[in-house]
Amino acid sequence: MARLSFPNRSPLARAALTIIGITLLAGSSLAWYFRFLHQLPAEFETPLDAEKTRVLGRPVRVGGWGGGGGGVTQPPVIFVHGTTGAAWNFGSARLLFRLWGYTPDELWALTYGWGGARHVDSNGVETTDDSVDENLPDLDAFVREVLRYVQRRNPSITQVDLVCHSMGGVLARQWLRQGDNARLVRCLVTLDSPHHGVQEKWLREERSSTGWSRFNQDFAVGSPWLADLNTPPEVPPGVRALAVYDGTGQVSFNATPLSPRLEGADNLPYNLERGTRLGHTAYILDPGVLRVVFDWLHQPS
Repeated sequence: MARLSFPNRSPLARAALTIIGITLLAGSSLAWYFRFLHQLPAEFETPLDAEKTRVLGRPVRVGGWGGGGGGVTQPPVIFVHGTTGAAWNFGSARLLFRLWGYTPDELWALTYGWGGARHVDSNGVETTDDSVDENLPDLDAFVREVLRYVQRRNPSITQVDLVCHSMGGVLARQWLRQGDNARLVRCLVTLDSPHHGVQEKWLREERSSTGWSRFNQDFAVGSPWLADLNTPPEVPPGVRALAVYDGTGQVSFNATPLSPRLEGADNLPYNLERGTRLGHTAYILDPGVLRVVFDWLHQPS
């Protein structure tokens, strides 16, 4: 039988092949992981996306991920993305929270709205922005279904923790004001959320290429919608809140640097106190921020 022979490769070639192999393995692992970030359990009754269902004229369900075993011994965390975002934005957060002790059944995220896809908003304006009010039914149904799921595993769990980025924090606050929804939430974390709006000049320069949308109208500083949202108390009684934001006035919401602060919350000007320069999207990726959130969620009430 003839012997198989292999060419004698140089150390550089062997190193290159090793790097390629590791890259392919890492890429396939990431591809598998991000496919997982679009999965909800079969027994989870995935809610309809109210706005997409209305506009498209057919049932469309929200996206998201969560569940998968491990049991439930603490309030589950629901991650809520911002405008043009999606549930997979919190892939890094899920990895770290799992590393720090959460089970799959205790971690959830939903994808609401258009995720940056063009649509016609409630004013008839073609836009890529989601308005807050359009997405309230999606968050409401998702929170309630998560609670149904976890209570089948641990009936003593009656509340969730919401960890929200950007507009997601404003969506959560508006939802908390509806009916008695606040009783369903133990903790609210907002990461660089424009609770008090954004200067109209910035909105017109950065967010108005497709028209002065409902999003722009609502988030312009001084809008009636914001005035109603921020009617005291800004944090509902019984809900612990943490607001994390820039604080330097130079990195995020430059013209309205105090927009992400909340009266009645623990306010953390992260960049100012830590000497960092995190940009707006970094708050959902940075291990330092996520560790702060994790530790704060586990402080004694």
